[in-house]
Amino acid sequence: MGQFINYKCDICGSEYIRDSDVFWIDENLEINIAMSSNSISAEISKALVNGYYQEYHCYDCDSTVKEFLITDNPSKMSSEEILNLIEDYDHTFKIIKFDNKFQSCIYCTKSLDYKSQKAFAFDKQGDFIIEESFLHDFEDNEDYDFWGYYYGYYCNDCKKQINKFVVMQNLSSIDRDSIRDILNNHTNDLTVLLFEYRDSCQHCGGKLYSLKDSSLCPRCKEGHLRKVKDLDFD
Repeated sequence: MGQFINYKCDICGSEYIRDSDVFWIDENLEINIAMSSNSISAEISKALVNGYYQEYHCYDCDSTVKEFLITDNPSKMSSEEILNLIEDYDHTFKIIKFDNKFQSCIYCTKSLDYKSQKAFAFDKQGDFIIEESFLHDFEDNEDYDFWGYYYGYYCNDCKKQINKFVVMQNLSSIDRDSIRDILNNHTNDLTVLLFEYRDSCQHCGGKLYSLKDSSLCPRCKEGHLRKVKDLDFD
């Protein structure tokens, strides 16, 4: 079962449908995008590569930016080939990302499976928190300067532990060197540090927005989008 949400501007009446989209690369090396549903699960199960697809809007230049998040690569296709196939899909601006669970050993380059995943945050009182990701909702919470996810890996060949910290949000706009220092001071086992902030528009550098309930209407830029209804489909 899949679902999409219908929004309508409260002034100009324009409609926007937000759905739970997925994408996959098939055996013919073609990119496919569709709503996530039972009816396409068989196609995805045969895919060489698959993941999530989302669109963002830039109000400054009215561009649509497409994001492809690669979550599974059962074919072991190279990152370079995946990037080239997605870039050639069409001529729009794109954000192409690999799920943070993908990690190679920094000593021997072997692909690793993560052994543990947690959430971490640094609060306004200077306390560092790391715990199971479902215990706290850190997103958009102004009690925290920054937050993110921790992934733990172990390379059996090198007998080395790989610790990856991915900063997802930085509400206090702390510079990246300071964040690295904070994590080093509080963990003593920082190996890999990534910053996963939402990208800027490649066309004008403006901020990108995911359209949702109460978003400014991208057409008239006066009204706001209001949820009309949720629709389910197979």
